[in-house]
Amino acid sequence: MDLETSVRSYGEAWETEEEDLIVSMFTKDASYRSSPCRDVYRGHAEIRA
Repeated sequence: MDLETSVRSYGEAWETEEEDLIVSMFTKDASYRSSPCRDVYRGHAEIRA
């Protein structure tokens, strides 16, 4: 997947709030922080929640 496709897919995932599409953008052991002061979400289950 090229960068343009990745960015477009990421935007679509968040706009549609499609959980499966959102987690598909991350590796199974990924970490995600929605803001610098927020807690870290680790792995698909926490990112999905």
